[in-house]
Amino acid sequence: PCARFTVHAVAIAVVVAAVMCAIAGFVLLVIQSVLSLQGHWNVYKQGARNVAEGVQRLVARVTGSMPREVAEEISQNALLRAEELLSAIVTEVLSNAWRFVLEFLMMALYIAFWLSDP
Repeated sequence: PCARFTVHAVAIAVVVAAVMCAIAGFVLLVIQSVLSLQGHWNVYKQGARNVAEGVQRLVARVTGSMPREVAEEISQNALLRAEELLSAIVTEVLSNAWRFVLEFLMMALYIAFWLSDP
């Protein structure tokens, strides 16, 4: 009986530890992604500028020459919208990530109670 209890307790501890490690790995992955995004924000801005310039060249080919002021306004507006969209996406991902972590913790609790049932 003592050996069975010990093995059972070790099994519960291993499962709970594995779930906690999975949660910690996911949290670290999300944090690393956000830090990487912040660190390379200038690259994303340059990419948005390149896209805006490409659209300007395409519009210039189709409609003829576009005034420089209008092109700059379009470029700035596109960059602003891209920043807003990216901010909304990051916010949504982080809010869903914490919900995922909470659900994972609830699952770990359920597994622990299920395994501890004699």
